[in-house]
Amino acid sequence: GEIRAHEAAGRGVQSFNRLAPVDDASTYAHFIVEAECENGSYETCKTRPKKDVAGKDERQTVSTRDYTG
Repeated sequence: GEIRAHEAAGRGVQSFNRLAPVDDASTYAHFIVEAECENGSYETCKTRPKKDVAGKDERQTVSTRDYTG
């Protein structure tokens, strides 16, 4: 026969915060990852800096029914 989740399994909800990326037009928020530099040379890396992550906190709620069917 078919296996179904218990009726009570679909009654719960879970909320969580998620960091959603936002477009940051700042030209100053850059950093360099030392471990990713060729031969550990700062000079070769400084021309290709990475942009810092800009994000906003978003609250999301999901139902357990989304996972149990």
